[in-house]
Amino acid sequence: MIGGRRIRVADLIKAGLLEPGQTLVFSRPRAGERYEAIVEKDGALRVEGHRYTSPSSAASNVAEVSLDGWHAWQVGESGRYLHQLREQLLEQQKSQLADTEQDRQIRERQEFLAGVDGKGKPLTVLEFLKLWRATTRSQIVTDEIDADLTNHDLVTTPNYLKVGVEDVIVLHKRRTDTDQEEEDAARDDPLGLDEIGITLGNISSANSEVVSVSPNSSLEEAITKMYLHDYSQLPVLAGPRTVKGAVTWQSIARARHRNADATLRDATIEAREHPYDKELIDVLPDLQKFDFALVRGPQNEISGIVTTADVVAAYGALATPFLLIGELDQILRRVLINNVDIDTVSAICVGDSGQVIEGFGQLTMGHYERVLSHEDTWKSLDWPFDRKTFLKGLAELRKVRNDVMHFNRDAVPPHTITQFRQMIALLRDYVDR
Repeated sequence: MIGGRRIRVADLIKAGLLEPGQTLVFSRPRAGERYEAIVEKDGALRVEGHRYTSPSSAASNVAEVSLDGWHAWQVGESGRYLHQLREQLLEQQKSQLADTEQDRQIRERQEFLAGVDGKGKPLTVLEFLKLWRATTRSQIVTDEIDADLTNHDLVTTPNYLKVGVEDVIVLHKRRTDTDQEEEDAARDDPLGLDEIGITLGNISSANSEVVSVSPNSSLEEAITKMYLHDYSQLPVLAGPRTVKGAVTWQSIARARHRNADATLRDATIEAREHPYDKELIDVLPDLQKFDFALVRGPQNEISGIVTTADVVAAYGALATPFLLIGELDQILRRVLINNVDIDTVSAICVGDSGQVIEGFGQLTMGHYERVLSHEDTWKSLDWPFDRKTFLKGLAELRKVRNDVMHFNRDAVPPHTITQFRQMIALLRDYVDR
């Protein structure tokens, strides 16, 4: 659990902090309401004849607003709240960590999270990710992060998933007033389906310095700035939060075509605006029509511009690893097809699972590693390489492959792309030998 899984009521029971049959109480003094729940053996809560699988679903359903049940239910009339029992369990687990490098890192992270006070801790997204020994926001990593944040009643503002890795976020305690609707309440949803997808804030240009002109500027000033920065458009701003429109090379050409003495006002056109946390896919129609969109940051300021070219670059960076993974898979499969019969492959791969490999199309990256690590298979290839070094490189790429295939909103680092290309180039030279 301390390694990145949300604590459940069943975990409290297993740890002896809660017992089946105990009564939990949820009071809402301002609403004049009081509810009781019975803890069942599997950690479910039974309220007024209805069974709920989590404290939040129980509290939210009886109160008819979205609530964090860990701060709603307490043991008896004046006992400890569930979130306090959760904190106790975390402390128990932390004390049981070994003195290994990995456990020391976990302990340091847990102590850091437990030490976040009301003021919060500002840090960049990249610094935040390093607490989990990560540099990108893959689904595997974010599942672990979200579990740790939920267990410690923490959130980030803005959401660390919806901005760039160099942007500053504040890690702070989550609101826990159970007598009002919680916009950011934990839903006990381990899938985090509302967080899947690339947002405007994930595009670097959405968080860069905004070069703009004021409504009183001359058209020549706008043209000069566009030339100096190699921009195709500029926002026209009356302040960091007030948009008057935008000018583009196209709008300037049209204004000057109508009137050789056209001013900035004549060349100003409508500018579409979107919040930083809006899904990129929902902005594509505007980008297709207008070629750019202004982005409003967490403080409602204009934080950047996203263009069609930016989106092409972003999707290209995300697509490249998929294409390289597919190519590497095809080459490795061809290597085995050319050198090993399917019965030998099946015998090597069957392992403890008992899975029978009937065709090369069933093979995964893990299967390729297993077959190539077999001494007889390696000898049959007659490659002038060190097997241990080759397999180490293949294992590293398999980890990246798993990371990418589980969705990662951040581009794979350039050095990793280079590793894929180099492995593919190496295999191409020997695939048909």
